[in-house]
Amino acid sequence: MTRATALSRLELFGETATEPVISSDEKNTLLDMAKEADKFGVWPTDADWTETYNANFAIAQAWLLKSSRLAPRYLFMDGGKMLSRNQYYEHCMKQYHKYSMKAGVRAQKLSPTSLGLDPIPNNTF
Repeated sequence: MTRATALSRLELFGETATEPVISSDEKNTLLDMAKEADKFGVWPTDADWTETYNANFAIAQAWLLKSSRLAPRYLFMDGGKMLSRNQYYEHCMKQYHKYSMKAGVRAQKLSPTSLGLDPIPNNTF
């Protein structure tokens, strides 16, 4: 899926324009996090990678971000009326879990350098 298509889905299903709003920079960060290996198995870090995004992963992360902004909100009483501010937080968490399940398992190619280790010389064995 292209970045433009993933962005459209993120905006629609992640409800990025509703409070709490997800900014343009944040949407770009979420899409960068949602890059995945293309259909040929080429990773986003490789030069010949074909643009491929996991929109469900980006959407799930958007809901998680929204929920983190809502967490400080609480239940309170005013004038004998109880107002619940945590209902939307619970909704965000349900949406996060829903889209996380759709995103599938994510994996990353590991190498000694990606783990911060010194590469093993070729002739040590």
